Amino acid sequence: MKPLELQKDLEKGAIAPLYLFYGEEAFLIDTTVDQLTKLLVEPRLASFNFSLFYGGESEPRQVINAAQTLPLAGKRRLVVVKEADQFKSSWKDFSAYFEQPPPSTCLVFCTGATAPKSEITSLFKKKGIAVRFYHPFRGEIPEWIRRMAKERGKQISREATALLGETLENDLQRISNELEKIVLYAGEKRVIEREDVEAVITTVKEASIFNLTDSLAVKDRQQALDVLNRLLDAGEPSLRILGMIARHYRLMVRAGEMMHSGSSAADAGKQLGVNNFHLREFARHAEAFSLGEARPCFSLLFQSDRKLKSSRISEKIILEDLITRLCAL
Repeated sequence: MKPLELQKDLEKGAIAPLYLFYGEEAFLIDTTVDQLTKLLVEPRLASFNFSLFYGGESEPRQVINAAQTLPLAGKRRLVVVKEADQFKSSWKDFSAYFEQPPPSTCLVFCTGATAPKSEITSLFKKKGIAVRFYHPFRGEIPEWIRRMAKERGKQISREATALLGETLENDLQRISNELEKIVLYAGEKRVIEREDVEAVITTVKEASIFNLTDSLAVKDRQQALDVLNRLLDAGEPSLRILGMIARHYRLMVRAGEMMHSGSSAADAGKQLGVNNFHLREFARHAEAFSLGEARPCFSLLFQSDRKLKSSRISEKIILEDLITRLCAL
């Protein structure tokens, strides 16, 4: 099951008696456990109806005993086992429990980023659910942002959602942290707008630079000029913008050379340290880039660098001219 599918189940109150949570998105695992705690455990009864164990410090029998204990003055107990992959004994010790888990308990096992062996996940198939918490794909980010905003009593506009996703990529913990600040900034406003995000997020300019190089890669002159003007209006230094454009073309050339030697575009991007969030676009741009464009590109970049450092011409005009010429190659 995917994390968003689990969220929809929880919203409907469809809570299984048995879960296996694993994957690299540790923040999302922790927040989902917190969510289950709020849904199932009344704070005044937490000492009776909630138990937490750690795999390296506990025995299966302790966990099973806690899970088989009836809840006190409540409908469900919640038993959470963190670092469950650290159990010194076999998972088979739980096989009898897994066959008939009591409906009065929700037992959650949390393991590390490495996928459990199929023999372990198969134990959860009959009566439980295994959920892999991966770093969200680009198309899933808006839904997570909307959900986080809703948890904080806010709606968020499409434009604000898009900017937040572009800026913080698929780092849900950072998105959550920044949303806290944005909610405070928005105050009594019911809907978070793009300007609220721009006022709070300190890395908007970095995201815009990625948008600029993406526009150059597909030779979208107007989009590139629009992003350039936003960067300049935000106070981004012209030489830094030029440096990021030059870096983009250096990466394109290095990727082209690696592809010529047999690497795929995606593998080249990984080896060059491209962020996973931008990897798909980078690979697409690298495949479309012609090494024959490299010489004229770097010639234009050199000329622009010299003009910015010595000419009296407006820096904006110099960069606009550069972008126009690069898009025309």
